[in-house]
Order: sequence, then C-alpha cells, then structure tokens
Amino acid sequence: MKKTLLLLLFIPLLFASCGSDDKDDDAIKFYSMNDATKKINEVHVAKTFIGLEVHYAIVKGGKGTYKATSSNQDVVANSQIKVQMPYGYGYGYSDSDGNTGEDGKGYLTFTVLKEGTTTITVSDNDGNASTLKVNVTDDIN
Repeated sequence: MKKTLLLLLFIPLLFASCGSDDKDDDAIKFYSMNDATKKINEVHVAKTFIGLEVHYAIVKGGKGTYKATSSNQDVVANSQIKVQMPYGYGYGYSDSDGNTGEDGKGYLTFTVLKEGTTTITVSDNDGNASTLKVNVTDDIN
C-alpha cells in the first residue's frame, strides 16, 4: 500500500519534468545557411557582396509577423532587410514595413551597403526578438 501511494505521488513529478519551456519554443533563432541545424549569432560578409541581396541566415521561431531593423543604417538600411518565406511555401515575406510572411520560419535576406558592422534585430508581434551581428570586411576568415 505504501509503495502504491509513493508511486502515485511521483508520477505527477515525472510529467511535470517532461513539459517544454514555451518561452524557448517562441524564441527567434538564427541558423546557418550552410547547415540548417547550426545556430548562429553572427555572420561575416565579404565586401564583394556589397550591393547584392543575399540570404544570410535561416530564421526559426517566433509568432506572427517578423520585423527587422539594423543598428547601423549605413551598413544595412532597414529598407534593405526582409525575412522571406522559404521557397515552396509561397513568395510572401515580412519586412521592416510589416508585410507578412509565414509564422515561425524564413530566410533573413538583406543588401549590404558598405563595409562595417551592424546588428540586425528580428522581432515578432508577441515581443520575441533576437539579434544577429553582421561584419562586412575584406577578410572573412
């Protein structure tokens, strides 16, 4: 009887410890374009990409419409940043003007304007946000 009572007391603890952390599930995360399983917080861009619109990271997580901003408008202007939906999911995107893309995933695409450093912040309607440091230099090693 005591064993049964103890077992019944511990079962709820097992289920409580198996729950997921919703806050982490909602977090916006960046992943490498070369390896979609590798989380990143920084990208290095060769200055030869100045003036070209390129996918620089995969964005996962978050809820609702993404908004993206740059801390250094001379390196990457807000108007040059998009979180585009992956191909095969349609062609909509969410950019700094609030245009809508697919919730929870996309490609961070931007055009580098000049050599330098900036931080791009991607946020969503629920207040989730994440930053990606961008270094534009001669040497990307």
